[in-house]
Amino acid sequence: MTSPILWLIKVNILTISPFDIAIVAIIILGALTGIILGFIRAGLFVLSWAGAIAVTIFGYKIVSGYSRQYIDTIWLADLVGGLILFITALTILMLSSQMLSKWVRSGRLNTLDRSFGLITGIGMAIIIIAISYLFTNNIWQDPPPKWLVGSRTLPLVQSSALLVAEILPKEIVGSASDRLEKIRNQAKTFNSVKEAKEILSQPPKLPLAKTNEGYNEHQRREADKLFEKNK
Repeated sequence: MTSPILWLIKVNILTISPFDIAIVAIIILGALTGIILGFIRAGLFVLSWAGAIAVTIFGYKIVSGYSRQYIDTIWLADLVGGLILFITALTILMLSSQMLSKWVRSGRLNTLDRSFGLITGIGMAIIIIAISYLFTNNIWQDPPPKWLVGSRTLPLVQSSALLVAEILPKEIVGSASDRLEKIRNQAKTFNSVKEAKEILSQPPKLPLAKTNEGYNEHQRREADKLFEKNK
């Protein structure tokens, strides 16, 4: 007979999807990167990219006005202007972060810097996953595949992506947040059905054998007879 504990372990392993494996691998890679780079260097790396993205998002309208004067195709002018702005901002921020990280590593904060690098690396990986999922969820068919909807890490990814969608301007996100909310509701329904099936398919618990407390009637009579003989 299969042990309930082994059965639960088997069920958990079988319900892990390729999406879960990819998410865990990215988070582990981010954690290792954070340990190697250290807290300050990894944090400044994230801030540099985040700052460059923020500058591009909130400044591309100004830059596109100049690029459209030289490029007739509107989408190409916006793309070129956005790329130039992003690369310029990223270069300046990366150079500044490298100077600051060298100063920190040359001092006494090196050990503490590497200790907190793990947290920064995990956070960096989650941000990358959220942004990637937010801008790629439109490629999934409607309804999305079961291996995506039924994955265990999908709620975390969706919550992170929705948080990013609330921060970014609506014209950048577009309809991605609406579709993301739809997929999230489908995932909740799918997980509810899956949990119900797991509960129904669990092996029944065998009742414990009842133990009679004290003596039964026959044993009492025999004890009384033995007591009378020994008087």
